[in-house]
Amino acid sequence: MFDVVEKTTGKRFKVYAVEGENFLIWTNGGGFALVSMCQFAPVQGGAVEDVKDVCTLRKSQYESADLDTLLYRMASGDIPVETGDTISMRLTDGTEVDLVVTDHDDDTIRFESRDCLGINTSADNLESYLDKVYSLLPEALKKRIIETDRKHIDEDGDSYTEHCKLFVPAASEIFPPDECYGDRGVYQQLEWYRDVHHRVRAEHRGGDSHWYWTSSPNASNSSYFCCVNGNGSANGNGASDAYGLAPFGCIISKI
Repeated sequence: MFDVVEKTTGKRFKVYAVEGENFLIWTNGGGFALVSMCQFAPVQGGAVEDVKDVCTLRKSQYESADLDTLLYRMASGDIPVETGDTISMRLTDGTEVDLVVTDHDDDTIRFESRDCLGINTSADNLESYLDKVYSLLPEALKKRIIETDRKHIDEDGDSYTEHCKLFVPAASEIFPPDECYGDRGVYQQLEWYRDVHHRVRAEHRGGDSHWYWTSSPNASNSSYFCCVNGNGSANGNGASDAYGLAPFGCIISKI
Protein backbone atom coordinates (compact mmCIF):
# COMPACT_ATOMS: atom_id res chain seq x y z
CA MET A 1 0.00 0.00 0.00
CA PHE A 2 1.41 3.40 -0.95
CA ASP A 3 0.35 6.87 -2.04
CA VAL A 4 0.94 8.46 -5.42
CA VAL A 5 0.18 11.91 -6.80
CA GLU A 6 -1.29 12.62 -10.20
CA LYS A 7 1.32 14.57 -12.16
CA THR A 8 -1.16 16.89 -13.89
CA THR A 9 -3.35 17.81 -10.90
CA GLY A 10 -1.20 17.07 -7.83
CA LYS A 11 -4.05 15.07 -6.27
CA ARG A 12 -3.10 12.18 -4.03
CA PHE A 13 -4.45 8.67 -4.50
CA LYS A 14 -4.04 5.38 -2.66
CA VAL A 15 -2.70 2.47 -4.73
CA TYR A 16 -4.35 -0.85 -3.84
CA ALA A 17 -2.63 -3.11 -6.36
CA VAL A 18 -0.21 -3.12 -9.28
CA GLU A 19 -1.12 -4.94 -12.48
CA GLY A 20 1.53 -4.77 -15.17
CA GLU A 21 2.02 -1.08 -15.94
CA ASN A 22 -1.20 -0.05 -14.18
CA PHE A 23 -2.21 1.01 -10.68
CA LEU A 24 -5.51 0.07 -9.06
CA ILE A 25 -6.69 3.24 -7.26
CA TRP A 26 -9.81 4.40 -5.45
CA THR A 27 -11.21 7.31 -7.44
CA ASN A 28 -12.87 10.49 -6.22
CA GLY A 29 -16.06 9.14 -7.73
CA GLY A 30 -16.16 6.40 -5.14
CA GLY A 31 -14.98 3.35 -7.11
CA PHE A 32 -11.87 1.48 -8.20
CA ALA A 33 -10.11 2.18 -11.49
CA LEU A 34 -7.06 0.85 -13.31
CA VAL A 35 -4.85 3.73 -14.43
CA SER A 36 -1.49 3.95 -16.16
CA MET A 37 1.33 4.35 -13.66
CA CYS A 38 3.10 6.81 -15.97
CA GLN A 39 0.45 9.41 -14.97
CA PHE A 40 1.61 9.35 -11.34
CA ALA A 41 4.60 9.96 -9.11
CA PRO A 42 5.20 8.45 -5.65
CA VAL A 43 4.60 10.79 -2.72
CA GLN A 44 7.99 10.07 -1.18
CA GLY A 45 9.96 10.78 -4.36
CA GLY A 46 11.91 8.50 -6.67
CA ALA A 47 10.68 6.55 -9.67
CA VAL A 48 7.28 4.88 -9.73
CA GLU A 49 8.94 1.68 -10.85
CA ASP A 50 10.89 1.59 -7.58
CA VAL A 51 7.73 1.07 -5.51
CA LYS A 52 5.99 -1.62 -7.57
CA ASP A 53 6.72 -4.41 -5.13
CA VAL A 54 5.54 -2.73 -1.93
CA CYS A 55 1.85 -3.20 -2.74
CA THR A 56 0.43 -6.17 -0.83
CA LEU A 57 -3.34 -5.72 -1.07
CA ARG A 58 -5.30 -7.89 -3.41
CA LYS A 59 -7.55 -6.49 -6.14
CA SER A 60 -9.83 -9.53 -6.16
CA GLN A 61 -10.57 -9.05 -2.46
CA TYR A 62 -11.13 -5.30 -2.45
CA GLU A 63 -12.55 -4.45 -5.84
CA SER A 64 -16.21 -5.30 -5.36
CA ALA A 65 -16.69 -5.38 -1.57
CA ASP A 66 -18.89 -2.79 0.11
CA LEU A 67 -17.76 -1.34 3.45
CA ASP A 68 -19.85 -3.69 5.59
CA THR A 69 -18.55 -6.78 3.77
CA LEU A 70 -15.00 -5.51 3.77
CA LEU A 71 -14.95 -4.84 7.52
CA TYR A 72 -16.51 -8.25 8.20
CA ARG A 73 -13.93 -10.02 6.06
CA MET A 74 -11.08 -8.18 7.79
CA ALA A 75 -12.52 -8.84 11.26
CA SER A 76 -13.13 -12.52 10.52
CA GLY A 77 -9.66 -13.09 9.11
CA ASP A 78 -10.92 -13.83 5.62
CA ILE A 79 -8.69 -10.96 4.50
CA PRO A 80 -5.37 -11.00 6.42
CA VAL A 81 -4.75 -7.60 8.01
CA GLU A 82 -1.42 -5.78 7.78
CA THR A 83 -0.39 -2.41 9.18
CA GLY A 84 -0.78 0.13 6.39
CA ASP A 85 -3.80 -1.56 4.78
CA THR A 86 -6.28 1.12 3.80
CA ILE A 87 -9.99 1.13 3.05
CA SER A 88 -12.17 3.96 1.79
CA MET A 89 -15.61 5.11 2.90
CA ARG A 90 -18.03 8.00 2.64
CA LEU A 91 -19.36 9.88 5.65
CA THR A 92 -23.09 10.56 5.70
CA ASP A 93 -22.41 14.14 4.52
CA GLY A 94 -20.61 12.80 1.42
CA THR A 95 -17.06 13.39 2.66
CA GLU A 96 -14.63 10.75 1.42
CA VAL A 97 -12.29 9.30 4.04
CA ASP A 98 -9.48 6.74 3.91
CA LEU A 99 -8.98 4.58 7.00
CA VAL A 100 -5.51 3.12 7.52
CA VAL A 101 -4.65 0.21 9.83
CA THR A 102 -2.10 1.67 12.24
CA ASP A 103 -1.96 -1.33 14.58
CA HIS A 104 -3.52 -4.75 15.11
CA ASP A 105 -3.20 -7.81 17.31
CA ASP A 106 -4.95 -11.15 17.78
CA ASP A 107 -8.15 -9.49 19.02
CA THR A 108 -8.47 -6.03 17.51
CA ILE A 109 -7.78 -3.80 14.51
CA ARG A 110 -6.96 -0.14 14.98
CA PHE A 111 -8.02 2.25 12.23
CA GLU A 112 -7.16 5.93 11.89
CA SER A 113 -8.26 8.46 9.32
CA ARG A 114 -5.34 8.86 6.92
CA ASP A 115 -6.02 12.59 6.74
CA CYS A 116 -8.04 15.13 8.69
CA LEU A 117 -11.67 15.82 7.79
CA GLY A 118 -11.57 19.55 7.12
CA ILE A 119 -13.52 20.21 10.33
CA ASN A 120 -11.96 22.95 12.46
CA THR A 121 -11.67 22.35 16.18
CA SER A 122 -9.73 23.57 19.18
CA ALA A 123 -7.83 21.11 21.35
CA ASP A 124 -10.05 21.88 24.32
CA ASN A 125 -13.07 20.94 22.20
CA LEU A 126 -11.88 17.58 20.88
CA GLU A 127 -14.65 15.68 22.65
CA SER A 128 -17.34 17.63 20.79
CA TYR A 129 -15.38 17.23 17.56
CA LEU A 130 -15.32 13.44 17.97
CA ASP A 131 -19.04 13.40 18.77
CA LYS A 132 -19.67 15.20 15.47
CA VAL A 133 -17.43 12.78 13.57
CA TYR A 134 -19.19 9.79 15.13
CA SER A 135 -22.56 11.13 14.04
CA LEU A 136 -21.27 11.21 10.44
CA LEU A 137 -19.89 7.67 10.34
CA PRO A 138 -21.63 5.04 8.19
CA GLU A 139 -23.55 2.42 10.15
CA ALA A 140 -21.33 -0.33 8.75
CA LEU A 141 -18.41 1.09 10.78
CA LYS A 142 -20.38 2.26 13.80
CA LYS A 143 -21.70 -1.21 14.55
CA ARG A 144 -18.20 -2.68 14.69
CA ILE A 145 -16.48 -0.04 16.83
CA ILE A 146 -15.78 -1.09 20.39
CA GLU A 147 -15.17 1.22 23.32
CA THR A 148 -11.58 1.63 24.47
CA ASP A 149 -9.78 3.19 27.44
CA ARG A 150 -7.54 6.12 26.52
CA LYS A 151 -4.90 7.26 29.01
CA HIS A 152 -3.53 10.78 29.39
CA ILE A 153 -1.45 12.98 31.68
CA ASP A 154 -2.97 16.40 32.34
CA GLU A 155 -1.20 19.74 32.65
CA ASP A 156 -0.55 19.13 36.37
CA GLY A 157 1.08 15.75 35.77
CA ASP A 158 -1.90 13.71 36.99
CA SER A 159 -3.01 10.68 34.97
CA TYR A 160 -6.59 10.09 33.89
CA THR A 161 -8.50 7.70 31.63
CA GLU A 162 -11.26 8.31 29.09
CA HIS A 163 -13.66 5.59 27.92
CA CYS A 164 -14.61 6.31 24.31
CA LYS A 165 -15.42 4.93 20.87
CA LEU A 166 -13.47 7.50 18.84
CA PHE A 167 -10.18 9.07 19.84
CA VAL A 168 -7.45 11.39 18.59
CA PRO A 169 -3.98 9.74 18.63
CA ALA A 170 -1.72 10.67 21.54
CA ALA A 171 1.63 12.38 21.04
CA SER A 172 3.47 9.39 22.53
CA GLU A 173 1.92 7.11 19.89
CA ILE A 174 3.09 9.35 17.05
CA PHE A 175 6.57 10.48 18.20
CA PRO A 176 9.60 8.78 19.73
CA PRO A 177 10.22 9.70 23.40
CA ASP A 178 12.85 12.35 22.64
CA GLU A 179 10.40 14.23 20.37
CA CYS A 180 7.29 13.83 22.51
CA TYR A 181 6.09 17.02 24.24
CA GLY A 182 3.17 15.48 26.11
CA ASP A 183 1.87 12.14 27.47
CA ARG A 184 5.49 11.01 27.52
CA GLY A 185 5.64 7.35 28.50
CA VAL A 186 1.88 6.86 28.43
CA TYR A 187 2.10 4.95 25.15
CA GLN A 188 4.87 3.61 22.95
CA GLN A 189 5.33 4.97 19.45
CA LEU A 190 3.36 2.87 16.98
CA GLU A 191 5.37 1.12 14.29
CA TRP A 192 3.26 2.91 11.65
CA TYR A 193 4.47 6.31 12.85
CA ARG A 194 8.17 5.45 12.81
CA ASP A 195 8.10 6.54 9.19
CA VAL A 196 7.87 10.35 9.40
CA HIS A 197 5.88 10.41 6.14
CA HIS A 198 3.05 8.63 7.94
CA ARG A 199 2.85 11.49 10.44
CA VAL A 200 1.99 13.93 7.67
CA ARG A 201 -1.73 14.46 7.10
CA ALA A 202 -3.71 16.57 4.67
CA GLU A 203 -6.45 18.99 5.68
CA HIS A 204 -8.86 16.55 4.02
CA ARG A 205 -8.56 13.70 1.55
CA GLY A 206 -6.78 14.98 -1.54
CA GLY A 207 -5.94 18.32 0.11
CA ASP A 208 -2.70 20.02 1.12
CA SER A 209 -0.72 18.93 4.16
CA HIS A 210 -1.80 20.68 7.37
CA TRP A 211 -0.87 20.76 11.05
CA TYR A 212 -3.18 18.83 13.37
CA TRP A 213 -3.88 18.21 17.04
CA THR A 214 -2.93 15.21 19.11
CA SER A 215 -4.93 14.41 22.25
CA SER A 216 -2.00 15.26 24.53
CA PRO A 217 -1.68 18.37 26.72
CA ASN A 218 1.78 19.94 26.40
CA ALA A 219 3.80 18.98 29.46
CA SER A 220 5.68 22.29 29.59
CA ASN A 221 2.76 24.70 29.06
CA SER A 222 -0.63 24.25 30.72
CA SER A 223 -2.48 26.23 28.03
CA TYR A 224 -0.93 24.34 25.08
CA PHE A 225 -1.63 20.99 23.42
CA CYS A 226 0.77 18.91 21.37
CA CYS A 227 0.29 19.03 17.62
CA VAL A 228 1.95 17.74 14.45
CA ASN A 229 3.35 20.19 11.90
CA GLY A 230 2.58 19.89 8.21
CA ASN A 231 5.99 18.26 7.70
CA GLY A 232 5.39 15.64 10.40
CA SER A 233 7.47 17.25 13.17
CA ALA A 234 6.32 17.82 16.76
CA ASN A 235 5.02 21.16 17.99
CA GLY A 236 2.58 22.75 20.41
CA ASN A 237 -0.22 25.26 20.02
CA GLY A 238 -2.66 27.13 22.20
CA ALA A 239 -5.45 24.75 23.17
CA SER A 240 -8.10 27.35 22.38
CA ASP A 241 -7.00 27.76 18.74
CA ALA A 242 -10.26 26.97 16.92
CA TYR A 243 -8.57 26.68 13.51
CA GLY A 244 -6.92 23.35 14.22
CA LEU A 245 -7.74 20.06 12.53
CA ALA A 246 -7.61 16.52 13.86
CA PRO A 247 -7.71 12.92 12.65
CA PHE A 248 -9.71 10.26 14.44
CA GLY A 249 -9.06 6.67 15.43
CA CYS A 250 -11.23 3.71 16.39
CA ILE A 251 -10.89 0.05 17.35
CA ILE A 252 -12.89 -2.83 15.91
CA SER A 253 -12.95 -6.33 17.35
CA LYS A 254 -11.88 -9.37 15.40
CA ILE A 255 -14.45 -12.16 15.15
